[in-house]
Amino acid sequence: MFPQRLTLDCIVQREPDVIHAEAGQDLVMVSLSNGFYYGVSGVAREIWEAIEHPKKVSDLIDDLAVTYNVERSKCEEDTLCFLEDLLSEHVLQVKNEPSSEKLFLVEAGILLLFSNLSIKAIAFRHIERFLRARWNDISRGAFNDADDIELVELSVSRMASLLPWKSLCLTRSIAEFIMLRRRGIPAIMYVGVRFSDNLSLLAHAWVHTRRQVANGNEDTAYTPLVVIGQEPGSLNSGLKSFR
Repeated sequence: MFPQRLTLDCIVQREPDVIHAEAGQDLVMVSLSNGFYYGVSGVAREIWEAIEHPKKVSDLIDDLAVTYNVERSKCEEDTLCFLEDLLSEHVLQVKNEPSSEKLFLVEAGILLLFSNLSIKAIAFRHIERFLRARWNDISRGAFNDADDIELVELSVSRMASLLPWKSLCLTRSIAEFIMLRRRGIPAIMYVGVRFSDNLSLLAHAWVHTRRQVANGNEDTAYTPLVVIGQEPGSLNSGLKSFR
């Protein structure tokens, strides 16, 4: 069993006081702190070279599994074993930090709860006024935040499936919109309506970001009645919808 301190979320880096030299296809290393000599070759050498700079363990395993075309579970087991050996020899630095994914999930859960309670207890005009007053302005920051946008979307979607109540599209959209705007990411929240095939009126809420969405722009079928947020330039490149 691996120690609790070494997990897939850990950031690892080789100790800077370990010097090395090539010996054929092997790499010979010596630790200046303990005076011990080590030798690595093949995949072990590649791992050692890959962790010259801080590297997340899960990313390291992903890279190795693709490079060597091996089953990820086997690659994970072997890589963790080797990293554990390095750790026991005190030639590996390990940094345990709360992953951004976990922090995003916690934030998404809190905002989904806040949104759900607000919709049940407060008239929507007051919610709209709050969103316009607090989150309507465009950030002066950079607009190229595709990774954060994707992480926000995934976090809201995942937490909505885990919570014990059903999160409707409006609840999810409010949570996503606030998470994006808190990070200075341009976003627009829409609330719209359309007629169904049997002429009943359907309402829907969604969030519009710059990120292209592979599923297409189904929300264009809805006529927006409420638009919160401002559109910077080419923001029309993609629509994000919650069903």
